[in-house]
Amino acid sequence: MKHTRWCCLPELTDQLDALQSALDTLPFALGEPALKAEMRHCPEDFRVDENLGFLPSGQGEHIFLHVQKRGLTTPALVQHISEVTGIPVRQISFAGLKDKYAVTTQWLSLHSPGNDPQGLARIGNDAIKVLECTRNHRKLRRGAHAGNRFSLTLRSLQLRDPASDLSTALTDLESRLATIAASGVPNYFGEQRFGHDNLRRALLPTDGNAQRQMKRQQRSMQMSAIRSALFNLVLAERVRNNTWNHWLPGDVMNLDGTGSVFADEQETDKALLQDRVAMMDIHPTGPLWGQGIPATTADAAVLEQHIARRWSLLSDYLENARQGLGQQRRSLRLPVQALHYRLQEDLSLSFELPVGAFATVVVRELLQAISQTD
Repeated sequence: MKHTRWCCLPELTDQLDALQSALDTLPFALGEPALKAEMRHCPEDFRVDENLGFLPSGQGEHIFLHVQKRGLTTPALVQHISEVTGIPVRQISFAGLKDKYAVTTQWLSLHSPGNDPQGLARIGNDAIKVLECTRNHRKLRRGAHAGNRFSLTLRSLQLRDPASDLSTALTDLESRLATIAASGVPNYFGEQRFGHDNLRRALLPTDGNAQRQMKRQQRSMQMSAIRSALFNLVLAERVRNNTWNHWLPGDVMNLDGTGSVFADEQETDKALLQDRVAMMDIHPTGPLWGQGIPATTADAAVLEQHIARRWSLLSDYLENARQGLGQQRRSLRLPVQALHYRLQEDLSLSFELPVGAFATVVVRELLQAISQTD
């Protein structure tokens, strides 16, 4: 795999340090919050319930399990199911990864024609509870679910600056909640997208043998981390110039609730285009960088190309990857559905997000979350 054109390791290391700093200081749409609170004091404070979006048929070659897990990653859950049922890991599928430091529910499919495996009854333990078992004609595929519902408890609300006024800060918090319910938040990738040093491991030079021995899944995770970083940097620039939730000439738009995108040149009435953005019917998009030419034009293309040149260690990697991905788009704005809250000494939140969205980017616009898993 061809890496960047950096000529020496110290220069590349400096660039990586600058990149990490930029990703750690992404701008806020609503300004820096005045409050902080404790997140994930215990797994029960962070609940995620997967919305599958369809009913299994009850028949077919694939066992469908609805499972609750606590303090466990989804890959660890799959490994456990494989061990007790004898079904190979490659024949166990799921729609999405769920948080480890949380109580989560999700569906998994196990390819098992004929009778149920004997070990099926032994899946449950202190960390795992089987909520439902049925069958379906087709296996679960990644991203096949409709979304997730989050129920969070953020404990010990307090001022970030003790000299500030608490009453004013609480009023500001409720104002932020109302704005988010109406207008959404910047659709940043959350920090969990980047894993443990995925960016550095991908971008620092390695010998050819190490590249060949790297597992396909690890390469995919690193590629995903790099694309996500470049997207976040483009979105950060749009947040700074207040166009993340407005139409910019040359934008590629996303139809709300779908993966459908279209170039703004397809709509000749630009006033109507801006009205549709304001109504949350469509959203501007940013690049998931890859091989090929981005679909944006005019002002939007100028902005994206500027960021790509500024962070060429990312764009070069994605453009030159041996098994690279083509250009794709992702909405810059994240609608937050069914938002409810209760504000006392703690803040209790519940809301729904589409597939691929991160609850932590909603929380960051409200307060500084101090996570017990950090």
